[in-house]
Amino acid sequence: MEANVNFFSIRNKLLILLLIAFVPIIVFEFVNINRRFEKGIENKLHTNLSIAQTISNFLLCYIDELWAQEEIISTFILNNPHLSPTEISNYLKDISDTQQTIHMYNWINSEGIIVASSNAKLLGASVKDYDLFKRVLMGEEKIISNLVTSNYINKPALHVVKAAKKGGILKGMIVATANVEKIASILSNSYFDFSDTIELYDSNGTKIYQSDSPHIYLKQQRISENSSVWGALEEGKLIQTMKSLPTHDEPYAISCIYPIRNIGWALAINSRCDVVLKEKYKEIQIWILMLSFVIVIAVRSALLLYRHIIRPINKLKKASETILAGDYSVRTRIAGYDEIASTAQAFDKMAEGIERYDKMRSQFFANISHELKTPINVISATAQLLLRQTHEVADANYIYKVRDYMKIVKQNCYRIMKLVTNLVDITKYENGFLKAHMENHNIIQIVEDITLSVVKYAEIKGITIIFDTETEEKYTACDPDMIERIILNLISN
Repeated sequence: MEANVNFFSIRNKLLILLLIAFVPIIVFEFVNINRRFEKGIENKLHTNLSIAQTISNFLLCYIDELWAQEEIISTFILNNPHLSPTEISNYLKDISDTQQTIHMYNWINSEGIIVASSNAKLLGASVKDYDLFKRVLMGEEKIISNLVTSNYINKPALHVVKAAKKGGILKGMIVATANVEKIASILSNSYFDFSDTIELYDSNGTKIYQSDSPHIYLKQQRISENSSVWGALEEGKLIQTMKSLPTHDEPYAISCIYPIRNIGWALAINSRCDVVLKEKYKEIQIWILMLSFVIVIAVRSALLLYRHIIRPINKLKKASETILAGDYSVRTRIAGYDEIASTAQAFDKMAEGIERYDKMRSQFFANISHELKTPINVISATAQLLLRQTHEVADANYIYKVRDYMKIVKQNCYRIMKLVTNLVDITKYENGFLKAHMENHNIIQIVEDITLSVVKYAEIKGITIIFDTETEEKYTACDPDMIERIILNLISN
């Protein structure tokens, strides 16, 4: 029981009230923080999509430039049929030397034989069994290969192929072996946010480029079968993902995988959550600090308020216990204008009234005891006199003396009966059993009739009673019976 009382104390109630007041604020702010997080991630995904589109367009423009260059070369060769293979090879070598992004150029005839090359070791080699040559024979005019290992440059490379036609008839094709490292440097210069990672995949799922590891193409690393990149490579879908919680091994939780549909490749831009939401995390930290500060201030204020409330309440409690013990002189003496102070002041007035009533009651009983003693003493003295005279010789005056003494006894008996009746009436009044029956009467007439009714009795006693009034009529609400008893008590006293 005591534990329950302590739990439901005013202090705990104030703390619970504070908690109830703060819970909606905290929930509302957390919802806003979550919305700001989602908005920040949504903005980053949109930004990454725009960047992916820009980089892919930049890459396609570069490849289109290579195809345009190959178109110029093939047109020059076809328009100059008198050129020997050696002259064409020298021409191709001059061009490849001026372009740092190209390892070499090869001119292949319609039968799949390399008839001219900037690399003399490839002259006369056959490529008719290669997939790229077969695709050109099937009608494709522009082709870019996946990442392949070139035995002549001893590193992975990309082949950019352009079919050479004249009059709609296939005469051969130009194959440029692109320098992947140079392409990687071009991609690196196109984006400057080093907190993000850019990855380029060919249609075979091999990673051609990774911004934080530019030489990743040398490993010819292929993605796993369950990688989400396949959705962009095989189905041409735009894939935007966000992991709910990044790990140490995979901190890039925001990912945008953009399909480069023209060449069947995919470009992925991965962003770290901790970097993207860095400002949001700072906002949360600031908000938590401010909330903690506000809660501490609120709790301290609640405790101060608790002390301000509890001290007068405890004082009021102790005063009530003192009054309950019988000491009616105690006072709280709490000043102020709030509810507790008003209650304490009302309590002091009540205690003052109780003390006054107690004094009146003590005085009343003292008076009653005195009033009772007087007739009792008279009766006792009379009885002693009668007892003494019964032992003496009766004389002629004995009977008259006995009658006088009996009248005295009778009169004092009436006095005692009247006192007892008054005590009974007081008890009835205090217990709520004596009630006045109020009606409108002329109180002057009532008092006059009562007074005149005892005039003859007073004359027998040698007492003269005169009733005189300046007001002849005064109607008021009163109980005639109680008024009669009051007036008779006053006259008899």
